[in-house]
Amino acid sequence: MATFDINTTDVDVLNTFGTKAKGKTWGIGAQVAISLASASPKLLILARRDGAKISPIIDQIKQANSAVQVEFLQLDLTSHESVQKSRDAVKAITKNVDFLVNNAGVMVNEGCI
Repeated sequence: MATFDINTTDVDVLNTFGTKAKGKTWGIGAQVAISLASASPKLLILARRDGAKISPIIDQIKQANSAVQVEFLQLDLTSHESVQKSRDAVKAITKNVDFLVNNAGVMVNEGCI
């Protein structure tokens, strides 16, 4: 398992978690979800603004562990309405969220600030 500290750079993270499959480049969030599937959770809820690219990620999750229930929510964090709809959808799917990965962000090196 990779370890990171205050000296970790964006290149370190991308080299560790970046993955290419079938000519597509997937981000860190997708790789985390695929990795989590191997730990046999009952349910993974994936949220993205654009649902067009989610099918191959779900396929990889199912390859890692076919027993995992996977739900997809289309979520635009810039829209309060979208956030509320997603909140309501999560409440309808499950009573508890045990683990949340928030991958909506930007990593900037110190020299770029």
